[in-house]
Amino acid sequence: MKQVRLFDQAMDKFARIIEKDYQTTRPSIKSFSEKPFHSVPGAGAAGGLGFAFLLFGTKLLSGAELIAKASNMEEAMKGAILS
Repeated sequence: MKQVRLFDQAMDKFARIIEKDYQTTRPSIKSFSEKPFHSVPGAGAAGGLGFAFLLFGTKLLSGAELIAKASNMEEAMKGAILS
């Protein structure tokens, strides 16, 4: 467990350094979140892809919510028997 904690602390520090550098070198990129990039939900998912996308000025969306809307799931489930 100690190694996991140390790794997590190191990755948090790395994310803060990258974010600070990016804000200095790319001030035109604005975040869709009030939170620092490294603490946005989803920023650590999939090996840090969410964090990388935030650095390019994108907005993170819930994948499940996106698929549910795109497939009109709410309408499809109206007649479903769930028991």
